[in-house]
Amino acid sequence: MSDQTIPSDPNETQQLNVTQALAAPDLAAVAEEPAEIERQESEQATAPKKRSLLPILLIGAGGLMALIIVVGLVVLASTQLGRGFSRLDAANPVALHPDGMAVILTDAASTTRVQIETLPQAVFMDGSGGRQWVTARDALPATVEALSPVYQIDVRGEAPLTIEMAIPNGAEPLAMLDVYAWDADAGEWIFVPAVQDAARQVLSIETDQSMNLLAARVSPDDSPEMGLVVTPGGEGLLGTYGLAMPEGITINAAGEVIGQPAQADASTVLPIVANRSGGINSYDDAGIRTTLIERLVGVSAQYDGLVLDFAPGSDYPLFVEELRTALAEQGQQVHVVVSGTDFGPYNLPALATAADHIWVAPGPHPQAYLPSGSVRDALGEAVDLVDRNKLGLMVNGLSVDLSNDQAIPLGFRESTRLFGDVTPVEGYFSPDRPLAPGSDFALRLTGPVTSAGYDQAVGMNYFTYTDSDQQTHYVYFASARSISQKLDWVRYYGLSGAVVYGVAHPDPAPRAADGVTAFLSQQQVGDPSALTIIWEVTSSSGASLARQEGDLSLIQFLWQSASEPDQYTISASIAEQGDTLVNRGEVIVAVDPSAVTVVEPEPAEDEELAEAEPDD
Repeated sequence: MSDQTIPSDPNETQQLNVTQALAAPDLAAVAEEPAEIERQESEQATAPKKRSLLPILLIGAGGLMALIIVVGLVVLASTQLGRGFSRLDAANPVALHPDGMAVILTDAASTTRVQIETLPQAVFMDGSGGRQWVTARDALPATVEALSPVYQIDVRGEAPLTIEMAIPNGAEPLAMLDVYAWDADAGEWIFVPAVQDAARQVLSIETDQSMNLLAARVSPDDSPEMGLVVTPGGEGLLGTYGLAMPEGITINAAGEVIGQPAQADASTVLPIVANRSGGINSYDDAGIRTTLIERLVGVSAQYDGLVLDFAPGSDYPLFVEELRTALAEQGQQVHVVVSGTDFGPYNLPALATAADHIWVAPGPHPQAYLPSGSVRDALGEAVDLVDRNKLGLMVNGLSVDLSNDQAIPLGFRESTRLFGDVTPVEGYFSPDRPLAPGSDFALRLTGPVTSAGYDQAVGMNYFTYTDSDQQTHYVYFASARSISQKLDWVRYYGLSGAVVYGVAHPDPAPRAADGVTAFLSQQQVGDPSALTIIWEVTSSSGASLARQEGDLSLIQFLWQSASEPDQYTISASIAEQGDTLVNRGEVIVAVDPSAVTVVEPEPAEDEELAEAEPDD
């Protein structure tokens, strides 16, 4: 897979070019002895100041920089090379550093002063850059590999700035590239939101403060946290996974918390509180926030915290922050579900600061999880803006009904109802008349199913049907392979964990839990067996007399009745994964030797007989 490209803002009115100026530095070239670096800097400081033409960045309405060279503005090269401060204003909005950095003033009405200095990556890593940088190096997490120089940006002023950092050479896979800032007071590296533009090979950071920045590759966790959404009535798979999110609590329009969470047992239990259709949709009233927080604190008392599955609204991040503060006093957490792949309404950076953890739930559409689908870009955006250590993926593990861009999750048995019920074909059977031995008896399933197949790309069986409005639907059946395949995005982006909806459910897909197990053990999962229809005839003693299994061509079944008089049961089932059967109904018929087989006459013969009858 290639890494995503973040498109330019279509509202930009001015565009500029800094790609050449931000070319990534050659780390081998900058890994010189400190004395040699000092000699070069001394020569730069004492050399006559030369004027040169440099690219100028003008700020577009969206704050993103594009590529164009503006000639005619003369700047002092020695100032732009990091020796001293650069004054940024409308006439001179950018400061450049040859090691691959640009600092751009984003408000033309403001002014500020900026100084850029760098510590080469090799000097930082070998500890020759000074004691403070040895401390910083030793504080790097074991999963973080420094790739860039340490960029030291000193800002004098409060004007909004955009920092563009060149993506270092050898940074692939870009999905695992992050930016960190050194917090000397806390003694730790802090994740910095940085929008990645793979086409221009830059990372963009919004700030108004001094920062010491480092681009780094992150190693994914081989054992991400695994959890299940537990639906009332479903198997809790008690003790199997470390995280359980029981459903059952909702918020109504009056702000009342109603319902009870499903029974769940895990080392961490976080009930889901749903507030979507019909609930509160605005959080800007302090009184409403306070009342709701008090109610939620009461609900959470016996758990490890709460998961908020809320429709976003004004001041939602503020509400989450206040709830987190209240629950933290009890040693509890606040997790937030972000639904869909459009994060705009959520204000993801603010929400990431307010919550303990964020779960991205892209939705149930199976094609969204393909390499060309929306999930890849959405998660790429998410890891740009949120520390992946507090970011997880929530996937649907149920079947899904697709039509007109709508995707509705369905349980396995619920999906098979669309095959209809077992009914005799008209003309073959009368309930008040037994069958004669050896006579033909035809039955069929009454549902609107029109075709069936297997989608190799998503690892799911499917069938189609037509509804009463003549709209075609595709019903995809969840499988162990489809679940495991969705979860693969967790390791691709190095997310901290995953949660699956539909495994701890009253109507789960066959062997759905096998998909979770395969993901955790990093094992391949085979294709599910084909979706089949099974017809079976049994005697009153329970003995099986006939069995036929096949595809949709068996939507109708013809049985030649037995010669022995008895009560016979003819049933139809839908099967997937071989041994998982869903009964679609049955018909009981009697076979009696005294019965007379009645053959319905053909219409043409009917007409001839009518013509041959004499008039009265």
